[in-house]
Amino acid sequence: MNKEALKHWRFVMTMRWLARITSILSMGTILVMFARGEEIKNLASNSFGQWVMIFLVPGALIFGMLLGWWKEMPGGVIAVGSALMYTVVKFMVEGTWNGEFEYIFFAIPGMLFVATWALDIEELYD
Repeated sequence: MNKEALKHWRFVMTMRWLARITSILSMGTILVMFARGEEIKNLASNSFGQWVMIFLVPGALIFGMLLGWWKEMPGGVIAVGSALMYTVVKFMVEGTWNGEFEYIFFAIPGMLFVATWALDIEELYD
């Protein structure tokens, strides 16, 4: 392995572990928010859209981050897509958008997984 290839490999491994560590932090934050009931106010009065916001979107986000440990590109795309979907569903449920992107923070590990995949693929074609 030449010096440039070794340098690239180290950078890819750093990105991979950065994605993994941030995914653990994000999943932990989501689980703590869920356990504290941040999104669950009154279970009986929740609409379908609120149920999607409570379970489906965070579930897909966690699934994407877990999948990203094994398959970086699909896991990252699912994580980023579910974070964006949360923003869209929130707009549909609440009817207004205040420019809030709080859930996009949780897409950062997914973006890192996709970037790692792209860097790893780049090495194959050099």
